[in-house]
Amino acid sequence: MGALNQKMDKGMKVYLETLTDLISDYEGKMFEAPEVKGSEMLSYLMELKDFTQMDVSKELGGQPNVSKILNGERELNLRQIRELAKKFKVEPAVFI
Repeated sequence: MGALNQKMDKGMKVYLETLTDLISDYEGKMFEAPEVKGSEMLSYLMELKDFTQMDVSKELGGQPNVSKILNGERELNLRQIRELAKKFKVEPAVFI
């Protein structure tokens, strides 16, 4: 425990900063999250919650819009993203 209470000298600080940078770079390469489209996230969450297209039609402006979004013919807009985030209890960023 005594070593933890010692003040770090300049060399120790540089070593710690370098080690932190190396760990961050490693994690960024090894645990990189794949890019997911909003429509793919919507499809995943619908499957997870066992929702049908009708279950999310209110948030997306009707069933035809749901179909177009899921098929990649239409992008989610900001209002739809906010509504879906509330419905699925997730951060809006998951759809962006």
